[in-house]
Parts: sequence; structure tokens; C-alpha cells
Amino acid sequence: MFDFEYFPELQTHRLVLRCLSPSDADYIFAIRSDYEVTKYNSGPAYTDRQQAMKLIDSSLEGFTNKRSLYWAITMHGDKTVIGQLGFNYWDKESNLAEVGFDLKRECWRKGIMT
Repeated sequence: MFDFEYFPELQTHRLVLRCLSPSDADYIFAIRSDYEVTKYNSGPAYTDRQQAMKLIDSSLEGFTNKRSLYWAITMHGDKTVIGQLGFNYWDKESNLAEVGFDLKRECWRKGIMT
């Protein structure tokens, strides 16, 4: 079982999934302020950059407290965040979790999430 000793960076041939950082706030805001990206999320599209900072802070706190994992999605060789994903409603005792993600609209239909 995952023990939260270190944040797992994951890589594919095209993508890097890494820990979200406060420096990612502008990217996260741009993604989550797009209604088409967030229309199926539980909350409305972002209207303020501070909402992105709150999401990042919450994800970092969740990892520190061993409650959750959220990754920034980037392309290899490019630090630009194109999305984020993580475990929503993670019940570690029953080994069940729901995965949620947001992907920049310009990156849709490129096989990134399939």
C-alpha cells in the first residue's frame, strides 16, 4: 500500500505527472476558469486566481496529511501544466477511490486521457 513517504512522479512516453506547486496557479486558473472544462465538476468554473491557489494548497495539505494525491499534468520537456488529476473520495480501508481530472481544452482529443 502507498505510504506517502514521497510524492510519486509518474512518466509516460509523452507525459509527466508531478506534484502541484504554487507556481502552477496561473495554469490551474486558466484551465479551471473554462466552463467547458469544468461543467461536470461539482463546483462552478473559477472566477479568481485565488481559487487556484486554494486548490493547490489543499492538494499539498492532503498529501502532507496522507489523505490525498493530486498531480499536475505536463508534456515531457515542457513545464506548462495542461491539466491535473487525482483521487477524489479515497477510501483507503476498502481500497476504493474515484479519479477526477481536468484537461486544458486545447489538449482534448489527443489521446492524453484515453
